[in-house]
Amino acid sequence: AISDNCEKIQRCNDGSIYGKCSSKKPFYCLNGTLVKKPSLCGCPINEIPKGDVCISKFEVKPKNVSLKYVLRGKTGLIRFTVYGGVNDYLSGLPRSITYYEGEPEPTTKDFVMKYLNDDIQMEYLKPLAEKIKRITPNKDDQARIAISLVQHIPYDYEGLTTDDLNSRYPYEVIYDNKGICGEKSELLAFLLRELEFDIVLFNFEIENHMAVGVKCPIKYSYKNIGYCFIETARPTIITDSQEEYVGVGKLSSIPEIIHVSEGASFNTVSEEYKDAQEWIRINEISNLSGGYLDNNLYNRWLYLVNKYGIETDQ
Repeated sequence: AISDNCEKIQRCNDGSIYGKCSSKKPFYCLNGTLVKKPSLCGCPINEIPKGDVCISKFEVKPKNVSLKYVLRGKTGLIRFTVYGGVNDYLSGLPRSITYYEGEPEPTTKDFVMKYLNDDIQMEYLKPLAEKIKRITPNKDDQARIAISLVQHIPYDYEGLTTDDLNSRYPYEVIYDNKGICGEKSELLAFLLRELEFDIVLFNFEIENHMAVGVKCPIKYSYKNIGYCFIETARPTIITDSQEEYVGVGKLSSIPEIIHVSEGASFNTVSEEYKDAQEWIRINEISNLSGGYLDNNLYNRWLYLVNKYGIETDQ
């Protein structure tokens, strides 16, 4: 005869046995009810236990940063929370791209998009673009804020001496509050893409320099290619490509143009173009006169310095 003493195994509604962890972390089957027990049962992927709750492993070591921008002479600050967990994740990613014999060698664009398209970075950096959008509904002014913000992040002169000119992801530039031209240009490209602009990167291989281009009317664009030049290393006026660079002077080579995103054109750039032309003219006069400007020219120079937050030695 078959014994009737077999006891039915009791389970929760997900099939887990009473007194055991569910296969679905962090749940524990307690007398027929699923309760969260991360300290006993662990957490889902990319989460860690904190007492009896699970938190994202990326949202540890938070810190607040204040990001400065200047819009038509008025200084603003965007306060943004960054996380050591995200920074640690990104700093641990390989900087190389693996490819096999017979496959095409990775291009500069492949590396750029690797730095722009990481899913975790996108989740935690997109909110910065959203903060910019909330400052003003004017799309071109949103671009101006993003450009000035990146330009005002300190240049990493120590990083310039390293061999890898794109060692930081855009999020890391915000977290570390410093970057070199390639890193800062990719950060600006990320933000302007999120603001829905048509963006390219200018890669000046000979001068070892990178800058950003935003779609704009041809007559204001860099070498009549339909994209306006934006320097990211320091605060300058949009369309001004006549800056002097240490060791190379002015940019003279033909850059590789890396298309990043489709989107809107920056159509009100005539304001910056006119200011940039005046800025270039005033500085040429100053150079020819040994640094002397009359009161009228000096006042115009000072007006432009304040309008764009240009950093000077005077």
